[in-house]
Amino acid sequence: MLKKILLVISLGLSSFVGYASATKSRVKLKTHSVAFPPSRQSLLLQNQKINQNGLVRIGDEKQLADMVAAGELLVLPINEALRVSPSLPVNRRYVLPITRLFLLALAQQYYAEFHLPLQVDSAVRPRNVQESLRHHNKSAAPTYGPTASSHETGATIDLSRHLSKKQTQWLEQRLQPYVYLGYIVVEEERHCFHIFVSTEAILISIAEVELRAAHTDWQEAKAKWSQALADINEAKRTWEQAQAKFYQDKNIMTSAAGCGGCIGRRTGGQ
Repeated sequence: MLKKILLVISLGLSSFVGYASATKSRVKLKTHSVAFPPSRQSLLLQNQKINQNGLVRIGDEKQLADMVAAGELLVLPINEALRVSPSLPVNRRYVLPITRLFLLALAQQYYAEFHLPLQVDSAVRPRNVQESLRHHNKSAAPTYGPTASSHETGATIDLSRHLSKKQTQWLEQRLQPYVYLGYIVVEEERHCFHIFVSTEAILISIAEVELRAAHTDWQEAKAKWSQALADINEAKRTWEQAQAKFYQDKNIMTSAAGCGGCIGRRTGGQ
């Protein structure tokens, strides 16, 4: 199964290279280097996938707590590759399992590249919280209708855009293939990368996690083998040096013994 998934990834990424390059050039002219501008079409697409996947919209904190207790929502993974904004309430640091898995894979790749963590600014957001948000943020998505916020499902996370130009470009390029394959929907908002993860993304996420784990194991094994080889070579050099010194000392002693005999014979003859 893993081989088939990796084949899909390989074919998807290779076929996307030319498309991504051309698309990025067109977008750059129109959106000032923003690869994923927010749009009504994006909101419609997110809601279409929500309906197709049969995702549940969370109405309030009680329903959120019930889903957490039932294991339908999982806590955000916090490690060296991923951190959570201190301002995000503890009871809203949850996402769907597929979103968590995708986020974990993406964060590991980002950390491997920059040795810095990604930051999650927002995750699940019940309808009543989204409604409250709209009171002071007029650009926030509505709570009902075909353009309703996908945060209500737990499938969406917002990643901080407090990034360098290089880091932003890396993230855009890394997300492009997933967008192209229909696994995610992305919007680059003013302060964050809004990422909706569809159920299909679990395939590519699992493959990446397993592939990265296997690569890490290989690197560790290679490092141990290299160290063992270095130790063997060092031991060999030490032995050769000791052997050389032994024969050198032996030759000196043999020569000295031979010369001593010569002196003795000369003395006796006198």
